[in-house]
Amino acid sequence: MPCYKLGIRFGRSDMVRRFLASGRSGFYLAVHEEGDVAAGDPIELLGTDHGLPTVSQVVDEVRREEPGGSSP
Repeated sequence: MPCYKLGIRFGRSDMVRRFLASGRSGFYLAVHEEGDVAAGDPIELLGTDHGLPTVSQVVDEVRREEPGGSSP
């Protein structure tokens, strides 16, 4: 989920709301091992927990809970 720093970066107090309304969640990952990464380096999926909601599902739920919100 976007945080208040997004609004600071773009100089817009409504940026978090606009980002959430777009339905685009951004890119989320966890770092398994610290190191250097360069453009073109492969990213390997080490595992997933199919019992947990996806980022997309969480974003959809938050959008539904917003006043006047809707989600596909």
